[in-house]
Amino acid sequence: MKIITIANQKGGVSKTTTALALLDGLAERGFRVLGVDLDGQSNLTIAAGADMAGPSALGIITGELEAQQAIQHAADGVDLIPASRKLTNADALIETGEELKDALAKVSRKYDYCVIDTPPALCKRTLSALIASDTVIIPARADLYSLQGIDELGDTIAGIQATRNKSLTVAGILLTACKSRTALHRDIAGPMEKLADDLGTALFDTCIRDSVKASEAQFSKAGLFKYAPRAGVTQDYREFISELLERVNNGK
Repeated sequence: MKIITIANQKGGVSKTTTALALLDGLAERGFRVLGVDLDGQSNLTIAAGADMAGPSALGIITGELEAQQAIQHAADGVDLIPASRKLTNADALIETGEELKDALAKVSRKYDYCVIDTPPALCKRTLSALIASDTVIIPARADLYSLQGIDELGDTIAGIQATRNKSLTVAGILLTACKSRTALHRDIAGPMEKLADDLGTALFDTCIRDSVKASEAQFSKAGLFKYAPRAGVTQDYREFISELLERVNNGK
């Protein structure tokens, strides 16, 4: 099982939208997929239609539960370890940071891919996800504000690579909410490419266009690929997934 973390400490960059689309898109291709929601806002859990009343990721990251005890079967072939509102204050309960890694290792033969949605902060939950993961995707809006903080995230990733997870890679930076014909997008591409190079990776060639369909799909709890299979944003995510799989399978 390859474990992919979606991370950016800045909110509003389509992090959860990307995590959910990645899960749905991989399932559409016949892969066995598991999602993990580590964000106390529980947006991935809600969008997937999962039950928030039972065992959750909180028990996993504190070492109190086995992963199998918290897994729910969500729609369209996606399994999910849901979030809990109590996750917001859970960092003080994490002891080693290895709890999530150890828990996922015990279900690794059941799945091809695991996608972890992290909170918009460089907290212990995000660090736990990075320790457990094979690779990281950094979604960033195509605006100047998204440049802020990616350097700090890069420093955090480098620290994890040096001390806790030497095999961790950065799959790339994914530009979201794109208006590719605008001057702003042309202006932002250069600085983003430099940031990606500093992280030892590259921008994804695919940009995810700005579309209300992604938000509508979350409210419908149907998933983007089922709710709007022919929409432009859905095709963007299909192309992104193809690009991601090529990078991951080639070890880039």
